[in-house]
Amino acid sequence: MSEKGQFHFRAFPDSDAERLVGWVRSQKELLEWAGPNFSFPFSLEDFRKHLQSQPEDRFHPLCLLDSDTEQIVAYGEVNVVKADDPIAVELTRIIVDPVNARGRGIGTAFVSLLLKFCFEDLGLTRVALNVYTHNKPAVRCYEKAGFAQEGLRRQVVRCNDIYWDAYVMAILRNEWTGTI
Repeated sequence: MSEKGQFHFRAFPDSDAERLVGWVRSQKELLEWAGPNFSFPFSLEDFRKHLQSQPEDRFHPLCLLDSDTEQIVAYGEVNVVKADDPIAVELTRIIVDPVNARGRGIGTAFVSLLLKFCFEDLGLTRVALNVYTHNKPAVRCYEKAGFAQEGLRRQVVRCNDIYWDAYVMAILRNEWTGTI
């Protein structure tokens, strides 16, 4: 596996869908990554249906690949809610390879590249996301990338009879430094 920085950022190739599906090993992991939109066990067919059902002009599935192996190490989606609204955008379904990449700063680097794409390539002015409050590594990752907590959504989902809260986090273009 390459050291941090020896990666490349690009549109998500369908050829990596099966690898990504394999990263989700439990109902809890699926819920943390995708919210209540999928059922467990997570299948390649469900993921491909999700990718194909999105509006092409406003949906951007992106990934980070290891330059040495050409294997995906991170995945995320940029969803422009309204095509003509530079503030109606969300980052969703951000995941880092749980075996080969977590805990190495790759998630923060990937989020920084997603923000660069949003602010420089798409010309957006605000990027938001939701993250479950118990997912401390993800919260830290987003804070390192410059996101600020804007609110709390209480009991937004239930997993194994436990309700989860979620933070609403966002960053504005004028707050983004372009670095991690």
